[in-house]
Amino acid sequence: MLERESCRVGGDVGLHVMPKPLSLEIDTPEDLALVEAIGRETEFQSSVADV
Repeated sequence: MLERESCRVGGDVGLHVMPKPLSLEIDTPEDLALVEAIGRETEFQSSVADV
């Protein structure tokens, strides 16, 4: 895909503006654990399948 699209994500790329408190960056397993804990406490519903 990278060679064909000249972009690692391919296709159309857009921008979605989110409020800062809802913008969580996950870079490490610890970040993921923290976000999961927050989600459990706030009844967060993910639209992404479990990985």
